[in-house]
Amino acid sequence: MREMRREDIWINNRSLRDVDARIINVKLLEDRAERETIFGDWPGRPGRLLLGARRVSKTVRIEFGIRELYDLAAREAVLEAVNAWAADGVLTASARPGRMLEGVVKAWAAAEDIRDYNAAYQLEFETTAVPYWQDELPATASGSGATGEINLTVGGDLPTWAEITMTAGAALSSATITTASAEGQTATALSGLSLAAGKVLRIYHDAAGILRIEADGVSALSKRGASSADEPLIGPGMSQITWAASANVTVNVAARGRYR
Repeated sequence: MREMRREDIWINNRSLRDVDARIINVKLLEDRAERETIFGDWPGRPGRLLLGARRVSKTVRIEFGIRELYDLAAREAVLEAVNAWAADGVLTASARPGRMLEGVVKAWAAAEDIRDYNAAYQLEFETTAVPYWQDELPATASGSGATGEINLTVGGDLPTWAEITMTAGAALSSATITTASAEGQTATALSGLSLAAGKVLRIYHDAAGILRIEADGVSALSKRGASSADEPLIGPGMSQITWAASANVTVNVAARGRYR
């Protein structure tokens, strides 16, 4: 694993060093991301056809020591306090300034021998829904009109999901929004909508990383045309976002840079 020695780590904005003053030598260790390769059969011939690969998880570990030389009960209490601090959620670290990782606890910190005052303890986290480091703050852009074009620049070195909202200025029955970057183009085309003026069409991913399309809070996935891409993607770098709607709309686009 690559070792990244820095000063502090936060989970859901709570600092590990604030748990107890005796916590020392905080490190962040991270694995290369786990990938899943997908194959199919060649029709009428031996061998397999490579269909693609996708990133499915990333594992990181928090390593720390406890500077308590004599009191074994106190050392164990610090260890339990760290486990109480650990929680599923957003992990940030001074080793990765400005970036975040959404993770779940995979393994709690434990002592092989609580008498060993030089021991290094580890908490292990696994990311599944979003197996990437992402920018903590999203880049945003907005525009308005029945048709329009805006540009959005995001950091990172991989395409990232876009969160898109369209607020209808009048009754809206159809809308198409397209994102184009150096990585290619994606489009989402919706028809048969019945969105009243002032209501919101939203394209986003939920906490499990699943694409949602909602019109005034009701699923509109069935309104998506066959030509639509599986995901609305942005970047990396600058993307051009264009739209065409059956009525005037206000469009807001947000995206977090995504890192390998």
